[in-house]
Amino acid sequence: HLPAEHPNLGTSYNNIGIVHRCLGHYDLALDHCNRSLKIKLKSLPAQHPYIAMTYRNMGLVYEYKDDFEQALILL
Repeated sequence: HLPAEHPNLGTSYNNIGIVHRCLGHYDLALDHCNRSLKIKLKSLPAQHPYIAMTYRNMGLVYEYKDDFEQALILL
């Protein structure tokens, strides 16, 4: 059992977000990526690559939603 703010839990939420993105469930993908990001921002150094990975995944979701302005901010 992992603590609520363990970085591995953040990675798991990120991975679930990727699955939802691949299935076309973009809102669910963003929900899971946001959960991931909150955990990672609390548990990892600000410049950690796992945080960047979550921002990238969120940007891809916005790109798939044709929200290019938001995607550009995150990518």
